[in-house]
Amino acid sequence: MFEYAAELEKFGLKTFPLARNSKVPSKGYKWMQMVEEPHAARFAGLVGYNLAIATGKASGVIAVDLDHGATEQDLALFPRTWRVRSRDGYHIYFKYTPRMKKGIQPLFGGTTNAATAHVRSNGHYFVAPPSVVSWCEKTKQALDPWEYRWDADAGGELRPGECELADVPEWMLRCFDHEKPFEEVPDEDDVPAGSTDQRAVVEGLRHGKLVSRGRSLWDRCGSSDAVRQELVALNQTFLPPIEEKRLLPEIDNLIGWLEKRVGKPGQKLVESVPVVASEQRQGPKGYEHCKTVEDGVFPLGYNGRKYYFISRSNYAILALGSTALLSSSLCELMPACFWAFFFPKRDKNGVALLDAANWVEAGSYLMEECRKKGVFNEASAARGSGVWVTPKHGVAYHRGDRVVIQGESLHLLEATRDGLVYTRDRVLPEITSHELTAEEGRKLVSACNTLDWRAPKSAAILAGWIATAPMCGALRKRPHIELIAPPGVGKTDFVSAVVDRIFGRRAITKRGSETTEAGIRQQMSMAALPVVCDDIELSEENDQANARIEKVVVLARSAYDATPENLITKGTTDGEGKQFRCVSSFMFCAVASPLREPQDRARFISLLAKRVKDPALQAEQHRRALAAYSAIDEGFGDRLFTRMLLRWDQFQANINVVERALSGKCPGRLAQNLAVVLAGTATITHDAALSLEQAIELTADIHFQQLCRAEVETLEEKCLNSVLSHRIQITHKDTLGRIDRTTTCTVEQAIGMVLGGELDADGGVVERGDLQSNGLDVTKGALYVRVENPQIRRQLPRNQAAQFGALLALIPNAEQTKHRFGDRNCSRVAAVRIPLTSFADSGADYPAGTTAAL
Repeated sequence: MFEYAAELEKFGLKTFPLARNSKVPSKGYKWMQMVEEPHAARFAGLVGYNLAIATGKASGVIAVDLDHGATEQDLALFPRTWRVRSRDGYHIYFKYTPRMKKGIQPLFGGTTNAATAHVRSNGHYFVAPPSVVSWCEKTKQALDPWEYRWDADAGGELRPGECELADVPEWMLRCFDHEKPFEEVPDEDDVPAGSTDQRAVVEGLRHGKLVSRGRSLWDRCGSSDAVRQELVALNQTFLPPIEEKRLLPEIDNLIGWLEKRVGKPGQKLVESVPVVASEQRQGPKGYEHCKTVEDGVFPLGYNGRKYYFISRSNYAILALGSTALLSSSLCELMPACFWAFFFPKRDKNGVALLDAANWVEAGSYLMEECRKKGVFNEASAARGSGVWVTPKHGVAYHRGDRVVIQGESLHLLEATRDGLVYTRDRVLPEITSHELTAEEGRKLVSACNTLDWRAPKSAAILAGWIATAPMCGALRKRPHIELIAPPGVGKTDFVSAVVDRIFGRRAITKRGSETTEAGIRQQMSMAALPVVCDDIELSEENDQANARIEKVVVLARSAYDATPENLITKGTTDGEGKQFRCVSSFMFCAVASPLREPQDRARFISLLAKRVKDPALQAEQHRRALAAYSAIDEGFGDRLFTRMLLRWDQFQANINVVERALSGKCPGRLAQNLAVVLAGTATITHDAALSLEQAIELTADIHFQQLCRAEVETLEEKCLNSVLSHRIQITHKDTLGRIDRTTTCTVEQAIGMVLGGELDADGGVVERGDLQSNGLDVTKGALYVRVENPQIRRQLPRNQAAQFGALLALIPNAEQTKHRFGDRNCSRVAAVRIPLTSFADSGADYPAGTTAAL
């Protein structure tokens, strides 16, 4: 199509692309702007599109659309010129003449000719060869394909280069004799002020020309007398001129209207009010404070074919396409009276109509303002409820309907600065007048210490996470917590009595394994809030529940260090990718850890609680818990949040000094996580920033290995332990090779005896062959497990048995391979190789003797 268009351009014809199989321009109403673009830009990247020729002054042609019963007699009326064969008739081209009126006009108007013919000039187009049309846009129905082609007669093809383009025949011009004679008048900007080189303007067009020229002169001239003189001179070009007794009152009325609506000559017209505001000008009714458009609608930018805004009526980011921007869809941003005030619709005399808006003018202005702002990414710029860090003004607390920055409470539009956009969101509590005291902060640590922890400093770490989690939007790294404890320890009671009471509306709490990643993400929207997931348990029977939990874990993984540049992209049904980010700090409470991947465990601090077995001690622990929980009163969480917000600089200083204290003691990511939560603990329990000595004391006695990896079984560890605890039969033979007796032992015991050369309980020797007959082998420092092992798989739960080989391959350093379980006559079969050195890191519990043997 590009080559056909280039050929037509040689003859001065302006072309542009149409949609495939259609007559509709590929860019809708913008086709008139497209014809002014360079030829290559119009067709860049387009393949298989149809082609159109713009008629009128742009291409220097007008065309007759002759169809619906056209006969040879009708064609004989026209001279030989370019002609295209259409589905129902012909397109006949002639040289452009300004005598033809703009738009579409009937050619045989007032006659009974069976054929219908219309002349198309400025602002219209015709489908050009070799386009193929098989779709009707009006009826939304498919048509038989029709290829447009150049017509021919006895003299040859009627196309550019083969025949001459004819002038408009005189009889065609006479067809418009029932109309007023028309001469095209140049635009005001094409004719200098005071110029007498005007074309004739006839009766019926004089008043409109007088008004339009008067409005144009009002901007250029320095006085009303100069405008009056110019309009009097303009009247002399009219055919016939307006009588003086009518002309002077009309000019005086026009000047009075301009002085009332605009002001002194030389100032901008009312259309420029959105750009240059008047201090005395009040906004529309109900929005009197809006002196400019930006006071009501704030353009944010554009992205692709969408333009983004935030308005005073709803304070939500709204994306509108170009078509919606040029229509009454702008009422989604502000009411119609707002647009009618700033962009009034006018009659032919230029008088503003009451409560009527010029939607095209308003939309064009908004699109231009968005282009000035540049590309806008909603996912990276939008800010919902929560605490955020601004580039220039420190910490900002978005309460949902107002934003607190440097102690000043601002409206959402007033706070929209530095490239950040604050949208209306869930309303959070206000900052209290009194902050939490250091003594009350220590009471929170005591409440966290009511659980019986396996590792010291777990209570301080948990209290620090509770203090810092609501600040997650302002943190570079957002540590997550998993609280792992057997049933009956009281973790759910702790979450309800302490965590939920402190967080209140500043967190999202979910319970049970039915929670989905999409539900959390949609409820979170653009906010920065902690997420608490209680009873998030993996199931050995429900694979769908496990899949849901895995997606929640992946969401937490992305939330750990989500930044404006670190966005998640998902496909949508409309073909445009949807970007989002989750800014949160997660807390998982479960009996068994839901974390299976090493990258997830590195982002979580694992806190392990144990059950107190002594009934008396259980009762005492319960009494201590009730006493500690009673200190967490209703306003405790608000005072705690206020302390963290007001002492943000102290908190940052504590992070730096705790990182120094942890340097070289634990892995880098664990050090970052502990630095944040322990700095939070220090901020709520100390009134001054920590010294290095205090930080070293705070980090002493921490069991780093337990914190960075929960000592609980994952599915692969459960599967391995099932293999090791499986009992196999050992056959013993006498000196003649006959079966003497059989004994049983676990795979774990058999491996230890094979490696150590030990005897079983009956004094028999266990050999490799005993393991190989059961689909197991120990050689070259590794345990080989046959994948097709029905004896072992039979005792596994359904979800483990179905993924037996894949689960074992998840053990550290394990791999899937092929192995020969027997002598050289046996073939190699699928197996999993598990290095014996990996057993110590697998999370399984072994008898001391076996571990030593391995």
